[in-house]
Amino acid sequence: MSIVSSREVELSVNVYEGDMDFVDATYRHVLGQLAGRPDVQRLVVDRSTPSGRFSASSGERRLDACVSRLLDEGLVDAVTDVDWGELAVRRTMERYFGDPAAPTRCSSGTPIYQYLAAIDACASPYLLHLDSDMLLHLGDGARWIDEGIDHIQQNRHVAIVTPEGGPPKATSTSDWIRGPRPTDHRQRWHASEGVSTRIFLMDVQRFRSRAVPLVPAEPGETLERTLTHTFHLRGLERHSLNDDHNYALHPRRHNENHRRYLPGLIALVESGRAPYRRTGFRWDMRTEGRHFAPWWLAIQRERLWPGR
Repeated sequence: MSIVSSREVELSVNVYEGDMDFVDATYRHVLGQLAGRPDVQRLVVDRSTPSGRFSASSGERRLDACVSRLLDEGLVDAVTDVDWGELAVRRTMERYFGDPAAPTRCSSGTPIYQYLAAIDACASPYLLHLDSDMLLHLGDGARWIDEGIDHIQQNRHVAIVTPEGGPPKATSTSDWIRGPRPTDHRQRWHASEGVSTRIFLMDVQRFRSRAVPLVPAEPGETLERTLTHTFHLRGLERHSLNDDHNYALHPRRHNENHRRYLPGLIALVESGRAPYRRTGFRWDMRTEGRHFAPWWLAIQRERLWPGR
């Protein structure tokens, strides 16, 4: 049996058929930003019938073709199909909730079991999870991962770390008028109020030994809320990096603008040229209606005057 390094990191990305309009492009983008840092690259494939707002009709053949293509190109080391057999589900929910009959999805259809199956599949000490639509700008070539591991090892109450939530953004009238300015010197890491399932770098053993079994705050809630509640109860924290050169962005809607302009959106994020004057939360990429205008203008500007 091989001995893994104490710093071995596994990249884990959950995919299902509803992701097929974008996952090939976003996954390749993520690998480029991570610059070869993950030691293992795993796709966790959910073939169950989606429900609620996650319902989709892309077709399983597209999913199979996408996974096969990434495997053939050597961009994936392992593929794990989410096991929906009754015994597997009951065993996993017992392990992570202490209740074999715990809900596998929240009341609105948001996945729970799929995330736990991905964590369960991880054999490395550290798990870097990303949702399949996440976009990254890692100005330091993913060195934040090793910095994050150091931070976890030096702080026994930290179980998860994340990069900055989004690029700099105007938040005041002065910001809108004056434009971006150098940020002041902030503390390198800060404790975040909640736990996100969109992206996280987890100390797997610390999570399993100190957060499990998870404790929901109320019936029907999302896994994010359960994790947040459990962390508060157990004295655990998620810490987020304060660094405008290393951040993650989440497309808020998978709409026509997202599909049509995805290459341009990825190029903006990779080059660090996301629009400073935009609406919404810093970590969200808004592609709906008038909120998309700053992104569209930035794409056109980059097309006409690249790098300017």
